[in-house]
Order: sequence, then C-alpha cells, then structure tokens
Amino acid sequence: MKKVLIIGANSDIGQACAEEFLKKSHQVTLAAHHPEKIKIENCKTLLFDVQTSALDSLGNDYDIVLYIAGKMYDNEATLFGEEKKSVMEVNYNAPVRILSYFAEVFEKKGGGTIAGVTSVAAVRGKSSTVVYGSAKAGFDNFLGGLRSFVYPTVRVVSFRLGYVDTKMTAEMDLPGLLTSSKANAAKTIVKNCLKGNRNIVYVKSVWRPISFIIKNIPEFIFKRLKI
Repeated sequence: MKKVLIIGANSDIGQACAEEFLKKSHQVTLAAHHPEKIKIENCKTLLFDVQTSALDSLGNDYDIVLYIAGKMYDNEATLFGEEKKSVMEVNYNAPVRILSYFAEVFEKKGGGTIAGVTSVAAVRGKSSTVVYGSAKAGFDNFLGGLRSFVYPTVRVVSFRLGYVDTKMTAEMDLPGLLTSSKANAAKTIVKNCLKGNRNIVYVKSVWRPISFIIKNIPEFIFKRLKI
C-alpha cells in the first residue's frame, strides 16, 4: 500500500485520480482549497491553498506526491489583465515551491515518486495560450531538471495533458479524437505513478505525434498559423 498525496484535489481529474488510487487500496490524502466540497469517502482531506499555505501543513509521510492543481482563464484576459499573476503562481511558482520541498523529503527518506500534471500546451509557445502555455512550459522544464537532479533516488514523472472532458471544459467544443474522459486520464496517471519507468507520459497518446509536429514547424511558418 502506497501513501499518496494529491495536491489540487478540487479538480475533476484530481478526484478521479483519488478514486482510482482508492480502488487499488492505497492510502490517499487530498489537499484542496475547498476540501468541504470533496465527497469521496475513505480518504483524508486537508485545507491547502497552493499560493499561500505553509508547506509543513501537508505533512511529509508519503510515497507519491501528485501535483494536479492548475488555473486557466481566457487567453486575452490573462495576457493583458491581472489574471496572469494567479495563472503563473498556480501553474509554475507553486509547484516549484511544493515539489522542491518533497524532493528534499524523498531524498532524505531514500525514495519516492513526484508526479506533475503539465500540458501539451507546454511543448511550444502558441498564440492561443500565451501565458498559460508559458507557465506550463516552465513547470514541465522544472520537472525535467528535477528528474535529473534527484535520479536515481527519487522518480519524477511528467504528465502532459491534452483536452479532457471536465467541468472546466464543459462549454468548449472539444474534438472527440483528441479528448480524454476524466476516468481514462486518471487511469493513465495512476498507472504510471505506481509503476513503470516512463519519464514523460502523454495522457492521450495521440498528442505525442501532434506535439512532435508542432514543435518542429519552422518559426517563420508557425508564427503565421495563429494556433
């Protein structure tokens, strides 16, 4: 039995991951800004704001720490408004602060798994996700650097998430072939947290070749695509 901490557990995917870990008989703690809204049984909940709460309020007796908190607003409003502060904080500054703490904890302990949910938006700067994508790219690169720094004592896994059918995307017209259900996303995340040696996991595999193509389009062409 593994002791699992999920940070950002108010999200649909965070709760789906919790249920998947519980199905496999692991001990789950959910850290959330609004723990009173979580209705999952047989797990512990903690009041935790990723932007302001003290790290020691999370405790440190875990085998797996999964950071799944995220924040996204309208692209233009984020770029030109105050929303950029919280987008950068939740998607980059907070996970760096929190997961650095657990990297030190796990190194002293002699093992553990750190997992972070980033985004396919991290692959390249795009006009449709200017600030959000840059924050996720920073987080994704942080996980890559941390992976090398703590290897082989601690395992670090990056999950690049594409479209997922959740409350946050309920009003979006998502392409079916590129969209995961929250249940399938959770199964992929939990499976790769618990075992395996993959470093970067595309939660829906179709995004791997798409991301490769996007990453390798020449810049003088890419800037004209407005994607």
